[in-house]
Amino acid sequence: MITYVSAEPKSSRREVIMKKEMMDILACPVCKGKLELSVEEENEKEVVRGSLRCPRCDQRYPIADTIPNLLPPDKRDNTQT
Repeated sequence: MITYVSAEPKSSRREVIMKKEMMDILACPVCKGKLELSVEEENEKEVVRGSLRCPRCDQRYPIADTIPNLLPPDKRDNTQT
């Protein structure tokens, strides 16, 4: 699950959004363990705000504005989480 930065206008870019159906294919980027979803806010189509947690290595990955941040914790910009 990677979000790419592009010079294209935002309207033409594809962004990764968090849907509950994606849980079957997501894995922790640190240890490859299965992730658990915690939902703080959702709409009819996707998770708007929440987090993903790996019970194996206890890492957490935030979901903000429907976009999961699956960067390893040491690579994340913590000012935006």
